[in-house]
Amino acid sequence: MKKVLSLMLAAALMLSLAACGGTENTSSDSGEAAASGSNSGDDTQYYNVGETVSTDIVDFTLNDCDLSIYASATADKSFLQPVEEETMFGAKVGSSLIIPSFTVVNKDRSGNIEIKDQSSDLNLNWTVSYNGEEYRVTQYDLNFDGMFGMDLFPAAIIDPESGDMLEENDTNNYLLGAGETISFRTIGIIGVEPETLNDEFTVTLGLPSSSGKEYFTYFVAER
Repeated sequence: MKKVLSLMLAAALMLSLAACGGTENTSSDSGEAAASGSNSGDDTQYYNVGETVSTDIVDFTLNDCDLSIYASATADKSFLQPVEEETMFGAKVGSSLIIPSFTVVNKDRSGNIEIKDQSSDLNLNWTVSYNGEEYRVTQYDLNFDGMFGMDLFPAAIIDPESGDMLEENDTNNYLLGAGETISFRTIGIIGVEPETLNDEFTVTLGLPSSSGKEYFTYFVAER
């Protein structure tokens, strides 16, 4: 009887050890996107703010991205950065500003890449996902809003390291020459007021390639 009991205890111990070994974390995700759980449940590859994504034509880096109600209208180094006080650049009730800063490198040997809204080589038709809902980014205009896709007016040409404005971009597009690098800060509108302006969200954008458009999704962590 004692021998049978000993065998039963030994078997139970082996089963317990096997169960403990089965709990090892095998996830290979890394960075803020993985920590937030944004990679779970779908096949989307997420990139963190500051990472560079590439096609055979361009390199693109989302340097920063904010949600805000107002953006600075002062024509100095802080132009279009988020501010709390009311300015001429403000979002209506039920919407908010999206303020991205990004760097583009033209690797195409054949000539210029146009950066603009709808029908350009590198259009700014971005989509924001917030709280499980998707919102297309619309153009900001003092007289009209509702057109899909941001453009580059108002926009600032910036130092990508500091975010300071170097000069104001005075047209709604930009022709990026072969081998040229440029960094911008601009503004758009999304049709939602987040619970807080520090909430996490994702941004999906399309980049030109020799075979068509390639899409990339950035995860913007909670601030």
